[in-house]
Amino acid sequence: PLLAENEMANTSKEAVLGRINGFEGYQQRFKQLYGDGVNEDNLGKALAAYQQSLIAAKSPFDQWFFSGQEAAQAPLRQLAVTGFNVFQRVGCSSCHTINHNHALFSDGAFHNTGTGFLRAYLGLQPARVQLAPGVFVQPTVPVEVERLADVGREEITSLAEDKWRYRTPSLRNVAVTPPYMHDGSIPTLQGVVAFYNDGGGGDPNQDPRIRPLGLSEQEQGALVAFLESLTSPAIDHLVREARSTAIRDVNHDERY
Repeated sequence: PLLAENEMANTSKEAVLGRINGFEGYQQRFKQLYGDGVNEDNLGKALAAYQQSLIAAKSPFDQWFFSGQEAAQAPLRQLAVTGFNVFQRVGCSSCHTINHNHALFSDGAFHNTGTGFLRAYLGLQPARVQLAPGVFVQPTVPVEVERLADVGREEITSLAEDKWRYRTPSLRNVAVTPPYMHDGSIPTLQGVVAFYNDGGGGDPNQDPRIRPLGLSEQEQGALVAFLESLTSPAIDHLVREARSTAIRDVNHDERY
């Protein structure tokens, strides 16, 4: 992401390290932590350590599933329990892995669900348009926006079979992170469930596990209730922490 043209687009690793070194106090902090100051390896360690701290557990689902509490005792609705059973029965958990030893709701692998196919061949518009940093609007009419090509894992491997394969995201706190899919093309959880119930995007090369599910409206609603039960009560704390330091454009000294 630091160097990718369609993300941060820094000119080089050296430019990134030089910019980090330019912030007051960072040279001393890196030297105290790692001994040899700011370098590529230590920057990666620091970023990883921060990301590993972004943990928000004890969701209603956690209290029921991992603590062994009955649904009536845990803050979990019976509808969510039904949704979890549907989640397992139709195979969602084969990619969004969950068991008593693995709680990430992701296998960490790359899969083709057909969303890239839809984007490329049907010209789907994004669910929202960004006007400024952190400012989005929901279009009510067709709009022309810049569309960056995102071919998925193929961008890294150059293998044709990796086209439109994207890493399985975690489902934790998924109810508070719309819009969904790699391109933000589905605005709601209900839409995501309907997408998979219909068999995905229809790409002939999509993962064979993505097929029509034949779920009733009640079962789809139960799946949404289960996904909503994965929201941690600590999510507000993470949001406050993330916003505790203003975003600053170091070139223009503007704060957002």
